[in-house]
Amino acid sequence: LDSMYVISHSKNTVKSYRTRIRLFRRFLRDRYNIDEYDLLDHLKNRGLDIFKVLKDFVIFLDKTGKSPRTIHLALSVNKGYLRHMGIKIDSEDLKQLVKIPKVIKIREIPLDKGIIIRLLRNAKPKLQLTILVAVSTGMRIGEIVQLKISDIDFAQNPVKVYLRANTTKTRQSRETFLTTESSNALKDY
Repeated sequence: LDSMYVISHSKNTVKSYRTRIRLFRRFLRDRYNIDEYDLLDHLKNRGLDIFKVLKDFVIFLDKTGKSPRTIHLALSVNKGYLRHMGIKIDSEDLKQLVKIPKVIKIREIPLDKGIIIRLLRNAKPKLQLTILVAVSTGMRIGEIVQLKISDIDFAQNPVKVYLRANTTKTRQSRETFLTTESSNALKDY
């Protein structure tokens, strides 16, 4: 878990990984009456097949009503956890031998101009500005609230916004541009 924190610097990522590992431990206890250390022994000395265990884990998650996305994440996290414990799992073999439910992707309908205008009419000035900047740049709320005046270049046309790597979800810096309307609102604010 500490190594996951080093990669992401996100406490939520660590929390998510911890939850998935606990879920795997519960599965091992309920299904096989062992923990992950006993699993190592069973794999080496008693001929237990790791792919059968992982297949059973996916079935266990599916029967408990977990979504396909959660199942995929839990499998990925625990594959890494088992690797950390010294169990090598070939990705191609895993793909062939352990089938996971497909993630259903639903196309989200974007906000249209009318909805945005209604939102702006009913919002307080600070929230209006946030909505304008978010809609015009595609920035996340967490990125907007961490903006500094030095991140905004009002001298350019269109106004350029520099997003620092430590404020973005992906930890990569990037640049975006404001519309005239949102840059005027930002100047007024």
